[in-house]
Amino acid sequence: MNELKDYLKRNGMMTKREEEIKDPDAFLLPSTQNPTGHETARGWQHIFKGYVEKAGLQEVYGRDSKGRPLYKYTIHSLRHSHVRHYVQKVPLAAVQKQVGHKSLQTTEIYLRLADEDVRKAYESVR
Repeated sequence: MNELKDYLKRNGMMTKREEEIKDPDAFLLPSTQNPTGHETARGWQHIFKGYVEKAGLQEVYGRDSKGRPLYKYTIHSLRHSHVRHYVQKVPLAAVQKQVGHKSLQTTEIYLRLADEDVRKAYESVR
């Protein structure tokens, strides 16, 4: 979100102090279906799912309480990947601020390593 706000401010699309969009009818990412509107969160989920399926990467790892499939790769998994990658390379407080977590404890959740991560870490130093 911080990166997006910086971009909007640098390009004169958002006021620097009030953080208000100057032209609310202008969209940074217009809809692929409706050129006069913006892309919805559901629309982005659909686009992402399509690309994952085209790449042959989609996996179902379980089912929810209603029996619906749980997919390994979702648009939200991009956020998890970002945090997992940077939490090992930059100060935790910087990652917290970048992703907009109010609590450092929320960001710390990503410090829990999966068994595969532990195995790879040990293999890299052997």
